[in-house]
Amino acid sequence: MHLYGKGKSLRLTSLPYRAAFTLPSLLSEFKQEGKNFCPFPFPFSCSHFLDQLLERTGDKEERKEEAIRSEMAELFMDGERRKSLKDIVFSWSLHDVMNEDLFRHKVKKIESTFDSLKEYLSSFTLPLIEELRADMASALETAPKNPFMRISSLDKDKMSKEKVSYKICVERSPLNHIPTAEKGDYIPKKGDIFVLCDARPVHFSDLEKNGAVYCLAMVTGGGDDNSPPGIYNISTSRTIETAKYNRRNRLRSTLFGVYLVNMTTYSRIWACLDPKVAIQRNLNLINGAIAELQRLRDNYREVVRINGVEIQSWLNEFDLNESQIAAVMSCISSMYCESRNPFNLIWGPPGTGKTKTLSIFLWLMGESGHRTVACAPTNTAVIQLASRVLSLVKEYIESTMLSLGDMILFGNKDRMNVDGDELQEIFLDYRVECLQECFSFHAGWRSCLESLIEFLEHCPHLYDVYLEDEDDDPRLKMSFIDFVRKRFSDLYRVLGRCFGILTYHIPTACIRIADFKNIKLLLNVLEKLNSLFHRRDASHSLQAIFYSNSYQHKKRVAYSRTTLSLCQTRTDCLLVAINLRGSLESYLPVWGSKGTIVDLCLKSASLIFCTVSSSYKLHKVDDMWPLDLVVIDEATQLKECESLIPLQLFGLKHAVLVGDECQLPALVHSKVSRSALFGRSLFERMSLLGHEKFLLNMQYRMHPSISLFPNAKFYNKQIQDAPSVLRRAYARRYLSGAMFGPYSFVNVETGEEDSDNSGHSKMNMVEVAVIVQILKDLSEVCNRMHKAVSVGVICPYNAQVSAIQEKLGYVNLSCQVDVKVNSVDGFQGSEEDIIILSTVRSNNHGSVGFLSDHKRTNVALTRARYCLWIIGNAATLSKSGSIWAALIDDARNRRCFFNADEEKFISDAISVCCSEMRKETFTAKGRNEVARIPMLRRLKSVVRTENLRKDSDQHFPPSLTLTKSPPSTPSRHLPSVAVYDRIVCLFAIDLNGSKQEAVGLTGHFKGCR
Repeated sequence: MHLYGKGKSLRLTSLPYRAAFTLPSLLSEFKQEGKNFCPFPFPFSCSHFLDQLLERTGDKEERKEEAIRSEMAELFMDGERRKSLKDIVFSWSLHDVMNEDLFRHKVKKIESTFDSLKEYLSSFTLPLIEELRADMASALETAPKNPFMRISSLDKDKMSKEKVSYKICVERSPLNHIPTAEKGDYIPKKGDIFVLCDARPVHFSDLEKNGAVYCLAMVTGGGDDNSPPGIYNISTSRTIETAKYNRRNRLRSTLFGVYLVNMTTYSRIWACLDPKVAIQRNLNLINGAIAELQRLRDNYREVVRINGVEIQSWLNEFDLNESQIAAVMSCISSMYCESRNPFNLIWGPPGTGKTKTLSIFLWLMGESGHRTVACAPTNTAVIQLASRVLSLVKEYIESTMLSLGDMILFGNKDRMNVDGDELQEIFLDYRVECLQECFSFHAGWRSCLESLIEFLEHCPHLYDVYLEDEDDDPRLKMSFIDFVRKRFSDLYRVLGRCFGILTYHIPTACIRIADFKNIKLLLNVLEKLNSLFHRRDASHSLQAIFYSNSYQHKKRVAYSRTTLSLCQTRTDCLLVAINLRGSLESYLPVWGSKGTIVDLCLKSASLIFCTVSSSYKLHKVDDMWPLDLVVIDEATQLKECESLIPLQLFGLKHAVLVGDECQLPALVHSKVSRSALFGRSLFERMSLLGHEKFLLNMQYRMHPSISLFPNAKFYNKQIQDAPSVLRRAYARRYLSGAMFGPYSFVNVETGEEDSDNSGHSKMNMVEVAVIVQILKDLSEVCNRMHKAVSVGVICPYNAQVSAIQEKLGYVNLSCQVDVKVNSVDGFQGSEEDIIILSTVRSNNHGSVGFLSDHKRTNVALTRARYCLWIIGNAATLSKSGSIWAALIDDARNRRCFFNADEEKFISDAISVCCSEMRKETFTAKGRNEVARIPMLRRLKSVVRTENLRKDSDQHFPPSLTLTKSPPSTPSRHLPSVAVYDRIVCLFAIDLNGSKQEAVGLTGHFKGCR
C-alpha cells in the first residue's frame, strides 16, 4: 500500500474506496495527540501509518460500506431519478454479463429482521440485479439453441421521444407461432430481452467477433390486437444505423434477434423495491412483515358468525377435518382482529387438501363481502384454485350472494389456455369481449333502452318513417301490425341479450341492488309484452294502444281485456325503462373502450385470480376500490421480494400465505444471490422468526406405503393417513409380481450415467430401457383390462427426460395409459396414479449431485396416488451419505427392495440395452455419438473428413465415420491421423510426446503415425 502526493494534497490508493486528505490537517491531528510525524519521500510504504490514519478517520468497514453505497447510488440513480432496470441492463457489456464476480462483493446476505422500510427494500436490490445478470448469462451460454426471429426491416420509431426506439418487422413462417427452440422461431412478447446480430451465433463470443457490436434490445410494444401483425416496438442498448435495414433499402440486410430472457417480472419487482414508490402505496402488510412478532400477538378473538350465519354450520357442509377447520377459523378470525399480526400461515404438505381448504375459505370471504385477491406463482396453480372456487359458486348459486360476475381470472391468454373450458366465462379477455357489445355507442345498454322507449312512445311515427323509405318496394311493405310485432321482437331479443350479458358478467357491486331488480322486472315485463303482441286477437288492440292519443285514430274502439292488459303492460314497461335509464346513467359508463371495461371489471370484482407477477396490473387500475385480503398459494415457491407485488395493493389489511417449506423453493440462477438467501420466501422467514403455522395434518393422496418414508423423514411423523387411503379398496395393482406393489425400489446395477453434449446434464440409458419396458407391459395390461391409468415419469435431469421422451416416440402405447415425463421441478404440484422415478446416478464413488437435496427428494416421492416405483443404483445411492442412503435402508427393512434381474422382462430389456451400448462404443454416428468415447470427447473439435489413401495393413471398422469439421485445432494437443478413405482416427500426443489410444479402439490401429 502506498501514498502518492504532490504539493499539499495527499491521496490514498490501492484501497477498495477513495479517500482524500490534506497534509496540514493530518500533521495537526497527529501533533495534537503527541505523536511524531516524520516527512516521507513519495511514494513510500506506510501500512502502519495507514492503520493509524484509518483509526482517526473512522472504521475501515464503515468507510468501505460508504464507498459501496456511493458506487451503488451511481449505478442505480440518474441524478434524482431512479434508473429503470432496462437502463441498468443496457449499460452492461458482454463481459459484464458473463462476469460472475460483477456483484459478488457487493451482494450482502438478506437478514431476518429489519429496522426500517428502506433497509428492508434495499436488501433485495442487489441480489435481484445479480440474479438477472446470471439469468442472462445462462441464456447467452445457450444462445445457439435459443428461440430466435428473423427481422426483415428496422426503422426509427418516429412516435417515440427516445433516441434508441425502433420499429421492427418480423418475418413470419409456419413455425413462427410456437416460441420453442426446437422449432427455431418465436413470437416476441412485451418485456423480452434479445440480442441483435447479423447472423445466428455459434457461441456467445461470436457476438463481438469480427468487429461485431454487442447490442441488446427489449420489446416495448406490439404483438397485440391494436398493432399490425409482425410489427413491434423495441428499445436498444445503442444507436443503430437504420439505412442498412430499413424498408426502403431493397438490398437491406436481415437481422436476427436471439431471445435471452423476459424482464417483465424483474421490472415489476424492481418497481416495488423503490422506497419512493412504496411509501405512496399500501404499507399495511409491508410494515407487518417488518415488525417484531411480539408486538402483534394481542387482541385475538375467535369469530363464530359472518353476516349472522354461524361459520361452523357452513364448514360442516364441506367435510373438512379438524386441522382444516382450525386453519379456516383462524384466518377468518384474524380478518376481524386488526391489531393482530396481519399474516396467517397455512402449512400444507402434499395431499393434505390444501387447495380444497383454500377454495372454501375464499368462497366464505366472497360471501362475507371481503374483496380478495388470490394468486400463486404459476398459471397452473391459479387455474386449479379458480376452478375449485367456481365449482363452489355454481353449486350454491341459488343461495349464494356471489354471482359469476363477481369472480374474475386474468393473465396470459396463451399460457392459461382456458378456451372451451368452464373457466372461460370468468376469464377477463372473454368477459371484456362480451361486455364490449353492452358498452358500444350504437348497440350498448343505453342505446337498447332508448330504442325501446322510442318504440313504446312513438311507434306510429316509426311506422311512417318506414313507409317513406324509398329503398324498399312498396308492394312488399309490412302492415302496421306486422311492423309492430317484428320491430318489438328484434328489440326484445337485442335488449334481453344485452342485459343478460350485463347482469351475468358485470360484478354485482357495479350495479345497485334496486337497478338489478329493475332489470329483472324489465325482462319479465318484456317477455309478457312479447306474448301479448303475438296473440291472435291483438290486432285491433295494438292499433288501439298506439293510436289512442293520435289524431290519426278517429275510430272508437271498445277496449277489450287484451287491450287493457296491453295498455297496462306497455305503460309499466315504459316506466321501468325510463327509470332504469336515468338511474344507470348516473354511475355506469354509457360506452367505453376495452381499457375502460377492463378497469370496470377489475376494480369492483369480489374474487380476483391471477399470478403473483400479473397482480402488478391491479396497481394500474384507475379508481381501484379498496381490497381487503390477499391469499398467496404456493407461497414457499416465491422469492420474498416477488411477494411484495401483491402485498402493496391498495387497501389490503390481511394476507394468508399457504405453502410447504419442505418442498422446492423459488429457482435462483445466481450462486451469489442464492448464498445471500435471495430465494428465501416470506413464508419461510416468518416461520424462522417463530410465526405460528397451521399444519394440515391429514393426507388424502398417497397409499400409506408411499407416505410412510416422507412422513417420517420430512414431517417428523406429524401427518396422518386419511381413512379413505387406509381402506383396502384404495390399493391398486397394475402389474403382477411383488416388485410392482404400492412402493418399491428397483436396483439397476448395470446402469451407467453419462453426460449430454453440453456437459450440464446427465442420463442413464439402462434406466431408460427399464422404464420404457415397464410402460410397454403396463400398456398391454391396461389395454387388455380396459383400465385407464395416469403415469408420471420423474427424472432429476433434463437429459434423462429427453432420452425417455425420445425412446417413447418409437413406442405405441395404449390410449388407456396417459404418460407424462418431466423433471422433479416440473412435477411439483402434480399427482398421478403411478409414478416411476429414475434416479439416474450410477458411479463408484457415491456422487449424486443435487439429488441429495431433501426438498427435491420430498417432491419426487410424494407425487403418486397408488404406486411409486423407484429405479436406481442402490450401491451409488447408499454411498452418497444423503437421504437416499436412508431410503435404501428403509426399502430393505420393509422388504420393498428388488433387483432388476428378478423380473425376466426387465432383465431382457437391460441385456438388449447393454448389447446396443457395446455396439455403440465402436459405432459413432455423428458428433453426439463421438462424445461416448472418452478419448475422442476431447478431440472431437478437430475431427474432419478427408479422402486419403488406404493403408492395407490397418483394419478399421467401416461404420465409423466422423464428419463434423472444427473451427480450429486445440493448441495443447497435436492430432495423429490414421489414413483411411472418408475416415480419420485421432490420437492425442501430449506435451511429452507420449501417444494415448482412444478407449474402445485399442488394437484396431497399429500403423498410426
